[in-house]
Amino acid sequence: MKPLKEADIFDAYKRAVGRLVTDYGEITDMVKDNLKEIIKPHQTADLESVQTGLLETRKHILDLFKKKKTGEITLGAYDAEYVRLSARVIELEEMEKAIKSEDLKNQLNRQRLEEAFQVLYEENVDITEESTM
Repeated sequence: MKPLKEADIFDAYKRAVGRLVTDYGEITDMVKDNLKEIIKPHQTADLESVQTGLLETRKHILDLFKKKKTGEITLGAYDAEYVRLSARVIELEEMEKAIKSEDLKNQLNRQRLEEAFQVLYEENVDITEESTM
């Protein structure tokens, strides 16, 4: 038995795909729609709620500082509350950064997909050609 060559495997794959599928456009449309759904951006409400939480927490810190300055709160209570609020600010900032980073990554992926699909939709492209695959 002689060993299989990569070219032979590719030719067999090409013949099988050609026999099973006659309309590549339908498949590429389906793949494109599914991939776009998978990498859609975060809902803007997610980012907005994090940013709103950040703004409110920072307002609480400012109010806390004012209470300390006027003597409405003890130094110990101020320190404990300030530590809690500061930790919340850090947590929200990290969430905001993660959402923005994920959105940017998804945006770049969508752009790359669009470029790939532009190539696939060209009239003279052979979808079973090795360089296209």
